[in-house]
Amino acid sequence: MLIIIGFIVVIGSVVGGYILSGGNLLVLIQPGEFIIILGAALGAFVASQTKYTRSEERRVGKECYRTWG
Repeated sequence: MLIIIGFIVVIGSVVGGYILSGGNLLVLIQPGEFIIILGAALGAFVASQTKYTRSEERRVGKECYRTWG
């Protein structure tokens, strides 16, 4: 729910500010830029996700300790 509210606030701020400064909204519709921005955001999100969970790290740590400890 907070994601939706945040999305609405961002879009409302950008569009509202642009209109108040006298801008033409049709200029903002740039399909190429949407692809670039969404692709970069999605790529950053995927790259930031970890492959292993915390419990997996603990399990591997315990196995290493048994081997070397």
